[in-house]
Amino acid sequence: MPSLHFNLKSRLPYGIRYLLQSQNTFLILLILKNPVNPVEFLLGTPLDLRRRQRGFTLIEVLVVIVIIGVMVTFATLSLGDGGRAERIETEARRLAALLQLAGDEAVLNARELGVRFDEAGYGFLALQPGSGWVVLGDDPLLRPRTLPDGIAVNLLLDGLPADLSETPEEPSPHLLLLSSGERTPCELEVGVPTPYGLDPAVVRYRLTAPLLGALEVARIEPER
Repeated sequence: MPSLHFNLKSRLPYGIRYLLQSQNTFLILLILKNPVNPVEFLLGTPLDLRRRQRGFTLIEVLVVIVIIGVMVTFATLSLGDGGRAERIETEARRLAALLQLAGDEAVLNARELGVRFDEAGYGFLALQPGSGWVVLGDDPLLRPRTLPDGIAVNLLLDGLPADLSETPEEPSPHLLLLSSGERTPCELEVGVPTPYGLDPAVVRYRLTAPLLGALEVARIEPER
C-alpha cells in the first residue's frame, strides 16, 4: 500500500505535488493569486515552475533602471538650481531692454540721460540745466531698480571693472545715453556675486553696448 500511495503521488502534476508538500498557507494563497493562470501553474512541469519562480529578468531590471533614470533626469531639469539661471537671464534682458528704452527716449526727447550702478542695483539719471544730474525717481519705467538677492551686475569700462561700491555725494552716471544716439561703450555681466567677482561656476549673461546700435545679450556657460 505505501508503494501504491507513492506511485499515485509521483504521477500527480508537479504543481499539485508542490502544494501538497507545502505547509505554508500564505505561500499557497500567493501562488493562487498569481497573475498566471493557477490551473496552468498547477498542471505545469517542473521546468515551467522554476521559470515562474525565478523572478525578474535582467532585461526587466534594466528597463526599470532606465525609467527611474529618465524620471530623475526630468525632475532635475525641472528643479535645476531653483530657477536661478532663469532669474539671471530675466534680469539681464530687463537691463538690456531698459538701456535700449532709455537710449531711444534720449534721442526722441532730445535730452541727455545716464545710468549709475551700485552693489544693490542701478538707476537712471537725467541732466537738468542748472541742476546737474537728477535721479529719475518718479518715472514708471526708468525708476531705480533693485536686483534680487543673490544676483549682481559687473560693469566693464574699457575692459576694466568699475568700482560700484563708491557712493558720491552728487549723483553721476557710469554710462551716458546721449541725444545724438551715442552711448558709453561698455560690457555688463549679470550673475551670482562672490567676494572676487561673479561666480564662474554659475551661468552668466553678458550685455555688450557699442557706441551706436543695438545691445547684444550673450549667455556664458558655467566653467567646469
